[in-house]
Amino acid sequence: MLESYAQTVMTGGTKMLSLDVEKVKERALRPWSRINPNTKLKAKRVLAVLEQDNFQCVRCGCTKNLTIDHITPKRHLDGKKYSYLNITLDNCQTLCVDCHMKKNRREQEYENQKTNTMD
Repeated sequence: MLESYAQTVMTGGTKMLSLDVEKVKERALRPWSRINPNTKLKAKRVLAVLEQDNFQCVRCGCTKNLTIDHITPKRHLDGKKYSYLNITLDNCQTLCVDCHMKKNRREQEYENQKTNTMD
């Protein structure tokens, strides 16, 4: 699980997972492992996203409390079952917890406005 190399951070009363970059690297790059192969694959994909964004938030440049964000939200994957194995570089970006929460709030406000307009 992603939780094995992340820590829970409380921000604005909401829990978010903040990645432990060193643990992600260790899991992804370990040449041999007793860990589940899917866990290693997840770690490699998460590491690829972090590397793509130079281990910093793409919005504010912060290097602490990083998370992986789906540019197109998971709920818009047309009913496809989501798993961390579906992480793709073109749909993921690195955000710090604060920027991720702001983005989530904006998306939720937009969804609420769309729902209220349709009523």
